[in-house]
Amino acid sequence: GKGFALKATRPGSCVFLRAPDEPDFYQFPVSVMWADPDRGEIHLAVKILSAKTKTLYETGTHLVVRGVYRNGIQGIREIRRKFRSGGSSLLISKGIGFAPAVLLARTLRERGRVDFIIDKSKICDELISDYLELLSRSSKEESEQSSHRGTVHYLSFSESKQLLELEELIETKKISKESDGSNRYDKVAILASDYYQKVIGEKIRRILPEAALGFSNNARLCCGEGICGACTKVTEAGETIRLCKCSFNENI
Repeated sequence: GKGFALKATRPGSCVFLRAPDEPDFYQFPVSVMWADPDRGEIHLAVKILSAKTKTLYETGTHLVVRGVYRNGIQGIREIRRKFRSGGSSLLISKGIGFAPAVLLARTLRERGRVDFIIDKSKICDELISDYLELLSRSSKEESEQSSHRGTVHYLSFSESKQLLELEELIETKKISKESDGSNRYDKVAILASDYYQKVIGEKIRRILPEAALGFSNNARLCCGEGICGACTKVTEAGETIRLCKCSFNENI
């Protein structure tokens, strides 16, 4: 419905999916890739990996959808705070991390430039090209400043030479040189595995220490309600937190 889709427009939104005939423990979280309140639609990208996703793929046209949940991106509060002042944003995604990147980019483009660095491994080219085109059309329709569309650069993060190239791109601002005013990114999101969040995050903190930094929430989410304990983490202070509900200024 339109109300459900409207709730899903917020960056970091996710839903839980399962096949109608499967038990509750077969549900799993999926980031919202696109939301269209006018048509009452949300778009989801699901990578078929194991039992839960295979069962969903084989179920046909009917799914059980539960949500909307908000905690798909850690650090989103600081990104939203800096969003109010415009500026330039950089979204770095690998594989299915492209899905939450699209929804985040749609919001950020309303007030500033958004550049992408994308690792296309483990995701089809058509999915990327289709939604980048949809994003470009939406930007033209929703913003008078169509120049905010930004640029896209493709790299393979698993290759050390290309990781160095990523660092060079950020340091020299090559991918945002056409932007008006300062081309220093003030918002960066890394939507990839924990390993690349650490490797690339360290580079971002060194090169852009003042930037708001967000990460995809890769915790094992099960109930989504902070009850089952599957997503718990113990901090250095000994506090037990539930990553399906708690939000942080940046990744811990």
